[in-house]
Amino acid sequence: MTTAPTDRSPFRPGDILANKYAVEEVLGAGGMGIVVAATHVQLKERVALKFLLPEFAKDQTLSARFLREAQSAVRIKSEHVARIIDVGTLDGGEPYMVMEHLVGTDLAKVLEREGPLRVDVATSYLLQAAEAIAQAHMLGIIHRDLKPSNLFLSKRVDGSPLIKVLDFGISKDADAEASSALTATSAFLGSPQYMSPEQAKSAKTADARSDVWSFGVCLYELLTGECPFDGESATELLANILNEAPVPPRARRPDLPPDLEATILACLEKDRARRIGSIVELAERLAPHASAEARASVSRIATIQGPYSRTERPPPPAPPSGAVTPKSFVEDATVSDPNVSQAQIASGTTTPAATRTSLPRALAALAIIAVGLVVSIVAFVEMRGGRRSDPIGHADPETTSAFGAGTSSAAPMPAIMATTAPSVEIAAAPTPRGASTASATTVAAVPARPPVPKPSAKVTPPSKPAGPTPTGDVLDTR
Repeated sequence: MTTAPTDRSPFRPGDILANKYAVEEVLGAGGMGIVVAATHVQLKERVALKFLLPEFAKDQTLSARFLREAQSAVRIKSEHVARIIDVGTLDGGEPYMVMEHLVGTDLAKVLEREGPLRVDVATSYLLQAAEAIAQAHMLGIIHRDLKPSNLFLSKRVDGSPLIKVLDFGISKDADAEASSALTATSAFLGSPQYMSPEQAKSAKTADARSDVWSFGVCLYELLTGECPFDGESATELLANILNEAPVPPRARRPDLPPDLEATILACLEKDRARRIGSIVELAERLAPHASAEARASVSRIATIQGPYSRTERPPPPAPPSGAVTPKSFVEDATVSDPNVSQAQIASGTTTPAATRTSLPRALAALAIIAVGLVVSIVAFVEMRGGRRSDPIGHADPETTSAFGAGTSSAAPMPAIMATTAPSVEIAAAPTPRGASTASATTVAAVPARPPVPKPSAKVTPPSKPAGPTPTGDVLDTR
């Protein structure tokens, strides 16, 4: 790693900071801060310490932002964000933060050393970074300073590449309270090549889509070696960002897939409403061009929800088979009832066609269930009574022969009527005193049946049939 000049650092190798960190070397210096490598004296662990430069350390507003940067980074639980270990203040009042020490280099140096990257390599790197930014957006944190120099290429224990996102917005979190000293430096603008049009106008208006724009610029540069906008001065550069269309990436690298070029240009739409609306959508569009290992980031990003996960409401999940939801009512009305407008449906002035047709079907289904219940009760009573069911209502043969030997000439009660009345029981009556032997014998010929069990459902008994009750049967009206 190239060591930054130490003339801007107030610390030298061998200095002991906060009574526990021994400075080893300067790792890098920016517009407002500096990072040094140090070793914890007691733990013997190598760490990185970040400070504000002396001219900015006394500004309370900048010191508060410095602390917020640490607070933002520590909230993002991702392997793609540099881990914050501690924060504190030196004896001179300078705030500092302690981070994990990273071994590797940033993508700006990789691009400078190797030139434009392969499509699968560049998209895989950005998918890893997108995983960290998606979590940040879920927490309402906008980075505002995504660029290749803030994407650090390290390695996992197994040797696979690991991208870490650095610098969560301290130098780009500009607002109306910025000090005059900050305004007077180029650090106020940061790196305008990667700033969205809305952020160039006012950092306050930057949202998740501003980070999408910056991702598009990063991908454009990693694949072509150039930025999509340029200018002789910062003013000209910002004017081009605000007003000029970018040079198509395939004009500078013809072998790029057309759909990947379309994705980059969709990130660089000046109108935020037409731009790719979220990191989730961007990751899904980059996935076909990335390595198989990097595509695992897409599934993780897709599970992240939050205020900036999507700008469009996701479609509702498909209902289970046979289920009907209010959403399907509206969709069915749109297709099957073109005379009904969606405004009428929403206002309640009419009912969707699917709703109107579903009600009779539901009633018919209930009627079928009721009929089935009655038939089941009839079958149960017939089985318990040992009688055969007569579907057309003729008298049971055994009952007819018994009735025929009696004195009554009236038509016998149909078997179906007797068996469907749950509160009526038919049994052989005892021989009345003084009755003839023949009558007693005839009645006794009717096979005895156990009492009919009363069903759990309440069923209204049928009306008593016309004509006298056949001799030998007694109606139990209990």
